[in-house]
Amino acid sequence: MKIPSLLSAGLLASLGLFIAPALAGAQTITIEPAGNLPSQVELLNYYNGGLDSHNDGPGPSDGIVFTAPVEQLVLGAANGKDKAENAPSNGVLYSAFNSTTAGVLNDAAGFSGFSLEYALLQSSANPNGSNYAGTINLYSGLNGTGTLVGSIALTAPTTPTACTATAPPTPDEFCTWQTATATLTGTAQSVVFAAAGGTANEGQEFDNIQLTPTPLPAAGWLLLSGLGALGVFSRRRRSV
Repeated sequence: MKIPSLLSAGLLASLGLFIAPALAGAQTITIEPAGNLPSQVELLNYYNGGLDSHNDGPGPSDGIVFTAPVEQLVLGAANGKDKAENAPSNGVLYSAFNSTTAGVLNDAAGFSGFSLEYALLQSSANPNGSNYAGTINLYSGLNGTGTLVGSIALTAPTTPTACTATAPPTPDEFCTWQTATATLTGTAQSVVFAAAGGTANEGQEFDNIQLTPTPLPAAGWLLLSGLGALGVFSRRRRSV
């Protein structure tokens, strides 16, 4: 085989290291029951291969860390906390109802795309959940630091889906789910789920969080290594 052919093949293979991360599929975090408790558990390191606030786990190694007060709510739970209808999965994400502290999603590897599904709290006085509209902000650093690189407006639906389970004491309140996507101006490492209007976190729930990973920085070094190996092979072939 001729050296130019080897170089061409090597270049194509090495360039594939750049293309592959760029074409990598988005990572979806589906909020499923974490641990053994039925509901209301802070996720913490569960989606980073670690434990939740009740030391259940380890969970999937998705590289995602949630700060308190971000919790999961398991649908159909026996503790009377099932308040959602039509949710995409068996559990949803929310910030503790009695807290005004914004929950945060951290991804140290960074991501270039972000979307999720959300629902706003509906009631007879506020059937489309407009009182709980708000904004999610995405930052270049962890824990909401660095520069603002994107945001998502959580708007009320124009045609809400009426809740069918309305009987007290635990009527369903999150029944209209919408998809929202952020347009990022750079790489993000954190998502801040701020409370609506600075009030208690009681009116927003989330599911099917989707992140598009950034290309791996190591690809450049792998390309150089591949070309270096081809150079050594070429010199050895000439010496023979």
